[in-house]
Amino acid sequence: MKLYKKLTIINTILGIIASIMILFIYFFINSLIGIPLLGLFLGGTILHVFILLIISLAGIVSIFYIKNTKFLGIALIIYGILVLATATFFGIPGFILFVIAGILALREKRIIKK
Repeated sequence: MKLYKKLTIINTILGIIASIMILFIYFFINSLIGIPLLGLFLGGTILHVFILLIISLAGIVSIFYIKNTKFLGIALIIYGILVLATATFFGIPGFILFVIAGILALREKRIIKK
């Protein structure tokens, strides 16, 4: 398996685990309170967590379905920018891993079989 695929898998698995943990904690605390009071204060944050979960899922799907490494590299860099824009400074590790994986995918040489 190529290095950019490994980096993307590690990044997306960490993103999915973190997003699910944040959602679980939010819904657990919200169920203890009994009324959706946290939605007033953390509704925007939960929306950002859902967006990060979608970006992580898109990243893991794209490395297996996009065969053109140039297009995949650009897509991974865009995912990194979206993670940074959505999660602000909490998204810096995800941004760095997505951009490194994207650059490695862009530098990948395609071997043409005859």
